[in-house]
Amino acid sequence: VAIAGALIVGLFGFRFVFHRNMVDAWHSLPVRRDTLFAACFLDGFLIWFVPFAAFYLSTLALAAGYIGKLGGTGQDVGRLLLGAALTAVTLMVTFLLAYGLVLTAVMLSGNTLNTLVSMGILGFGAMGLFGILYGFFVAYMGRFYEMWDWGAMFHASPLIAAPALLYWRSWMEDGMGAFLGKLAVDFALAAALVWCAWALYRRRASELAEQGVRNRVATGLMKTVTTVVAGMCGWILFILLTNGQTYLWGVFGMALGGGLCFGVLNIIFAMDFKAFFTHKRQMAAVLAGTLLVCFSFQWDWLGYDDYLPKKESIAEAAVYVGEFSNRQIHRSSGDSTLQQMHFQDADAIYAYLERAVSKEPEGEWLSVPTRVTRQ
Repeated sequence: VAIAGALIVGLFGFRFVFHRNMVDAWHSLPVRRDTLFAACFLDGFLIWFVPFAAFYLSTLALAAGYIGKLGGTGQDVGRLLLGAALTAVTLMVTFLLAYGLVLTAVMLSGNTLNTLVSMGILGFGAMGLFGILYGFFVAYMGRFYEMWDWGAMFHASPLIAAPALLYWRSWMEDGMGAFLGKLAVDFALAAALVWCAWALYRRRASELAEQGVRNRVATGLMKTVTTVVAGMCGWILFILLTNGQTYLWGVFGMALGGGLCFGVLNIIFAMDFKAFFTHKRQMAAVLAGTLLVCFSFQWDWLGYDDYLPKKESIAEAAVYVGEFSNRQIHRSSGDSTLQQMHFQDADAIYAYLERAVSKEPEGEWLSVPTRVTRQ
């Protein structure tokens, strides 16, 4: 309800900026834009918050009374109120995340279509880029072992951070301190989005109404991110469809996916079907950069798969072979085998690592998760 409410009031609270007759009337009022933004922003927040607070407090009163009826103490009621206050703060931050994102997209755009497209790119773009990079590591790096912190990446994509925050509040898997840290990060992200919306509204031209997106920095960033993701998806899709017969199919898929994505965004942002090739140089530059990224994975130009730390910098190591054990591995758990093992013979460790990055043997081979700690 908090997320849906933020999307609704965000889209309709400033709907006057999408209509030329309405925006002229609103901006002709003897009111500063800062005041107008603050009034509309607060109005949208209260539309959601007042009903929420009324029903939430009523539910708390019933719950506290029921605890008393069961013989609970004041301490039990206090725990209830403390948990309810934390949940209320979490829901408000969740609302502000989605609300700030929508308002930023609204201030960039001149109509609802561009707002929805901008909101989707800003809301999911960072996570999409992270996800396709992860897919390339899995596909091309035979010695890649996934230890990335996906939870940290959620904060870069507001439309994922909002439901993730609710999930973290429901389970509190890592304790109160870790959750409060995540809550603070998401609040900072929400505040940054609201500030962006305010700054964009102050500079927004009334003539933008009923148009697309005219901010060159924003359009360039959004087209670049989506084109890279679409191009890399096209590459890996055609490589899989052709069973890796030749990388030329990957080049074709990258050009097809990335080019279509860039051209369609040109049309949407300009609101003109003739705008598909309006930024040919920028399109060519982004596609060339995407191709270089794909080639760097194809041939491991960065030497990721064969990388070895210096022997003198190795402090300890740990290995885990699931085929030889009846215990499950939990990478994030404190009682994980990888966390408890502290083998410190640097010569033996380095010899093992050299063998591990040597040419892969033909036939069947084992995947051995290895953790190396540097001094």
